[in-house]
Amino acid sequence: MANCSCLGTPTVSTPPPCATGTNCLKMSDIIVACKDGVGPCGAIGSLNVITSADPLKPYCHNTTGCGDTPIKLSIIGWDVNIFELVTITNSTISWTTKGVSTVGKFGIIKLKACCGEFESLFCVIVCIKDLCKCAGCTASEECDPCTGDCEDRLIDVSVGDYSANIDISLV
Repeated sequence: MANCSCLGTPTVSTPPPCATGTNCLKMSDIIVACKDGVGPCGAIGSLNVITSADPLKPYCHNTTGCGDTPIKLSIIGWDVNIFELVTITNSTISWTTKGVSTVGKFGIIKLKACCGEFESLFCVIVCIKDLCKCAGCTASEECDPCTGDCEDRLIDVSVGDYSANIDISLV
């Protein structure tokens, strides 16, 4: 675990030292910040949970007990209020987000890593990005929280005749 950088994106937590010295498997929790996440409404995000995309900021996993044995990953569970679906292929997890009520919230994906006689539980904590945070919509526009696009505000004009009364409403 020498030269382990636990700063940057995604953020990781350093696992505790191994009880048996260097011969163990300890996986770090990984946090995907809101600014690095995907939006709501069926957006799909993915992350390699073994190898960081940034070689200058590796994860703080201690896999010394595995040697050349490949690490097998399995999904233990996920936050069903945040994610519609979570899958894993090799070392990459993918998630599909639920609706607009998830914006700015964190969801947890629980994983298990195994190699030989060793196993370690860890979490990937994902924030759902607010696509409207810096959308720059004008006063006559509103931001669609599912796409982040600025759209013209809808004005509903209805005219009705109810028993000789005329009702005009603007919504």
